[in-house]
Amino acid sequence: MKRTFLLLLSGLLWVSCERKTAADVYDKDRYVDVYPIDPAENDSILKANNAELTLRPLRVIFTGYPQYALLPMLKVRYDDDGSPYTNDIEYNELSYRNENDYEELRNKADYYNMHNNIVAGFEAIYGDDLMNILITNNTTGERKMLFEQPVRIKNFYYPSPLTDVLANKPVKRQYYMVSCYDEDTNKDGYINRDDLRRFYLFSLDGKLVRALIEKNYGVVGSDYDYVNDLLFVYAYLDSNNNGKVDAKDPKHIFRIDLKKPETTSVVYN
Repeated sequence: MKRTFLLLLSGLLWVSCERKTAADVYDKDRYVDVYPIDPAENDSILKANNAELTLRPLRVIFTGYPQYALLPMLKVRYDDDGSPYTNDIEYNELSYRNENDYEELRNKADYYNMHNNIVAGFEAIYGDDLMNILITNNTTGERKMLFEQPVRIKNFYYPSPLTDVLANKPVKRQYYMVSCYDEDTNKDGYINRDDLRRFYLFSLDGKLVRALIEKNYGVVGSDYDYVNDLLFVYAYLDSNNNGKVDAKDPKHIFRIDLKKPETTSVVYN
């Protein structure tokens, strides 16, 4: 009986690790050092008035473009003795496989290699203390913060240094996607998971291109269709304008063609 229970439990854990979405990345089996986060702070981690919030970079993240590097900016926390520290970020590490593993796939008409990325062409970083992204231009020396004020970044997608392949064609992204809480939409004094989550498109130099989903929606998740390179995003319309997702709010589904993300089409409303 005990052996059966353990096998069932391991099966459930495997399923939970395999479930991945683009707008809402879950914990994965590969991650860098992650320090415990106080649950009491987890839901009210960013005050709406964040003028006194201190941020500092953790490490340099390299992109698929040599001229651009990224510095994730994290909230500075303090120990009981007043010593500052930052929690780490998590990200989907690349999975290197033996060349022979792909031999059978290469012999087929459609060959897919996403290097363990959730969305082809992108790597992702995320973490509860991730508040901004500093973009540095290694050619000109210019630097730019992605957001003017700290926000609560759920997931940040950037072009992968390795070239993913879909149907024998290389995938090279030329933009960033960001899922975040950037406004105290429900007016409770905090920017947290109770607010509406937004989904944005940015250019490589950090300029806002557009909101991928209109700002009166709360994004809750997505699914990636790697065969057609489409992203299906699930969001709830804030129908009563109370700044949060309610059970009675209508659920809509949107489609984004990642080859030309300048437009979003409606699948269901």
